[in-house]
Amino acid sequence: MDHRVIRLQKYLLAEKHHVFRRKVDWHLAANGTPPVFRRAIAMEKVLAAETPCFLPDKRIAGLRTVANLPMLFTDEEWAAMRKAHSFSEQGIPFNFTPDYPTVIASGLVGVRKNAAARLEQCREEGDAAGAQFLHAGIQSIDAVLAFAEKYRQAAEANGLTEIAATLAQVPRHGAKTLLEAMQSFRILHYALWCEGEIPQRRRTT
Repeated sequence: MDHRVIRLQKYLLAEKHHVFRRKVDWHLAANGTPPVFRRAIAMEKVLAAETPCFLPDKRIAGLRTVANLPMLFTDEEWAAMRKAHSFSEQGIPFNFTPDYPTVIASGLVGVRKNAAARLEQCREEGDAAGAQFLHAGIQSIDAVLAFAEKYRQAAEANGLTEIAATLAQVPRHGAKTLLEAMQSFRILHYALWCEGEIPQRRRTT
C-alpha cells in the first residue's frame, strides 16, 4: 500500500470518522401509508439529512453522518404483523446480492428510464401493486441522485476537483473508469443501508 492508503487506513481503524455522526429524532411511521412508500420516503429523508464530509487522502466520497435509521412501523403495527407472520432477525431484508454490475454500467438514469416505462405499462394493465412499487422505486432513485449531486456540489466547493468530476458522471450515468465504478458502488451500497437493507436494532438509546 502507498502512504496515502496507509494514512487513510489508520484514520479509519482509529474510528476518527465517527466524530461526524449524529442521531436524528425521526418521526416517519404513519398508519395507512403503504410500506413500499414508507421505505422510499424514509430513504429520501435519511439521504437528505446526510452532511457531505470528505476524509483526508480519500478519493471516493460517501461518509455516513446519520447514525440511526427511522422506524417504518409503529409498535402497534409490529405487534399486529407478528401475530400474522413470522419474521427472521428483525424483519428486515438482508443477505441478498443486488445487481450492482448492471446499475454501475448503465447508471441510475438508465434504470429510472426503464422503471418509468414499466410504470406506464402497469398503469395501462391496471397493475396497481406493480405501479405502486415502481413509483416508490423511482422516488428512491431520485433521492439517490439528489444525494450524489449534493456531494458533487460540496466537493466542488471544497476544491476537490477529482471527486467532483467523478460524481458528475456517476451514479447518474454509467461508469467509464475503475474509480467511477468504485464511487458508484459506494453510493449504491450506502443507499441500501439508508433504506434499511442491513439488519439493525429497532430502537436506539
